[in-house]
Amino acid sequence: VILLNNIMQDNPQLPRLFMTGVFFFILMYTGSNILPIASFLEYTHMKQSFRPDEQQQTSDIMVRSILGQLLPEAMVYFLENHGPKKFSSTFLGEFDTPEAIWSGEMRRLMIEKVAVHIADFTPRLQSNTRATYQYCAMP
Repeated sequence: VILLNNIMQDNPQLPRLFMTGVFFFILMYTGSNILPIASFLEYTHMKQSFRPDEQQQTSDIMVRSILGQLLPEAMVYFLENHGPKKFSSTFLGEFDTPEAIWSGEMRRLMIEKVAVHIADFTPRLQSNTRATYQYCAMP
């Protein structure tokens, strides 16, 4: 992730990064070393040129952030307002505060939903490591 973050710095392809599915794959990571992931998300999530279904979104940040389809609104705000270090500890922990409600169960459910969303691609990737992901927004 650190390498990917360095490659994306000032990269003209950054606004199209979402089309690779990287945000789906990266949030499926089940390990605990997510500070580099959080740094990557902070740098990239608001710079994507995707077109969300604005009727389903509740606020401006959820419309502008690619993470709006993956994380609760409070967690997207948390990343924006507190940075990657504090976001990492919240993302890995159990929190029920006015600012963020997040738990291991919510993380597990998110990973499960993403896995179902990319289920058609997973066998293709296993049989061909050079397979190209065709972006499809999460419902």
